[in-house]
Parts: sequence; C-alpha cells; structure tokens
Amino acid sequence: MSSVKSNDLITLAQWMAGDFSNYKQSFDNPQQFAHIRIFFRP
Repeated sequence: MSSVKSNDLITLAQWMAGDFSNYKQSFDNPQQFAHIRIFFRP
C-alpha cells in the first residue's frame, strides 16, 4: 500500500472516530429515552 493511501486511511479513521451521548434527551424525557453512549473507534 502506498504512503498516500495509508495517510488517506488514517485521515478517514480520524474523521470517523467519535462518541455520542443522548444524556440531555434522556434526562429531559426519561419515559421515552434511555441514556446511551456510543464510542466509535475504527
């Protein structure tokens, strides 16, 4: 694999990495939403 492709894959993985939490939504309306936290680390 070329160096350019490798760098592109690293950049893509950094863009995709992240986490999500719906804490405020679940706190405001606990009857409808469970608190979830998702981490995505490619």
